[in-house]
Amino acid sequence: MSIQDLTGRLSEGALSADPDVIAAHAKDEALFCPAEGAVALVRARSVEDVQETLRFAHEHRIPVVPQGARSGISGGANAVPGCILLNVSRMNRILHVDA
Repeated sequence: MSIQDLTGRLSEGALSADPDVIAAHAKDEALFCPAEGAVALVRARSVEDVQETLRFAHEHRIPVVPQGARSGISGGANAVPGCILLNVSRMNRILHVDA
């Protein structure tokens, strides 16, 4: 299994395994929380990107850290070892609300 196997399941350009890109997205605004060890960043553009990322992660028992704007101060968007960072900030429309 390689994280690159996820590439064909996502929108073009959604997956990055570049260490510099991952490091730039690995943490929120928390000052004293660990944030390291992510193996990939997915910049989801669609519901399908989210679904495929979660399916892949489940199949391979990879932790997923969801992220939005990464403006929090609690460390909730920070990377954990071996994780996929799933950034959904590009998903900016509500298509349906099921009450």
